Amino acid sequence: ARGARTHLERAVEADPSDVPSLCNLAQVLALTLDDPSPALQLLSRALRIDPGNVAAMVELAGVEAQRGAQGAAFALLDRALAEDPRNAGALSLYATLLSKQGRAEEARQVLQSAAGANGAEAKVDYAVFLLDGDGPKPSREEMEKAKGALQAALDADPRNTRALARLGKILHVTNGDAAGAEALFRASLQADPAHVETLFNYGHLLWDVRK
Repeated sequence: ARGARTHLERAVEADPSDVPSLCNLAQVLALTLDDPSPALQLLSRALRIDPGNVAAMVELAGVEAQRGAQGAAFALLDRALAEDPRNAGALSLYATLLSKQGRAEEARQVLQSAAGANGAEAKVDYAVFLLDGDGPKPSREEMEKAKGALQAALDADPRNTRALARLGKILHVTNGDAAGAEALFRASLQADPAHVETLFNYGHLLWDVRK
């Protein structure tokens, strides 16, 4: 994660108007810092540069939700879905927020809508919902369903970095399969060397292996 942050900070310094780099750096900072302010500032700048950028809206919604501003998060997701009604990231986060409010049936309906529109990404979204959306820790049944959904996503798209990163984390943390997890992380980084979630999860794996 430290290497990814340094790389992205240099990219933003070289081109302060590079919206994808602003969003990626904000994602790294949101994952690694307790203070959400730097990520909020970067994403706000990204939206000033490109007000219709759906990725920036979804990232900012995630940061707002992380700091407890649910109303702001839903408002940003509504904007994102007005721009792109089939956006997998926005639908997934919307479902997660609904679930955390105890609105599980509404969350399932949102995910069903996503599944009907988005192939492999929808399968990853369903897995993320099972892993993150219903309480602090998924049940064994939910974990197995999530693994199945992630594998189905990889069957449909073997280079899907979100599925590779998530399934690798499960193999590492839950199954204790460091070699299998590393193979998935390497495959993800071959597809996208700057994929933030993979870099973050792979860093944890390497740290555990060295201990």
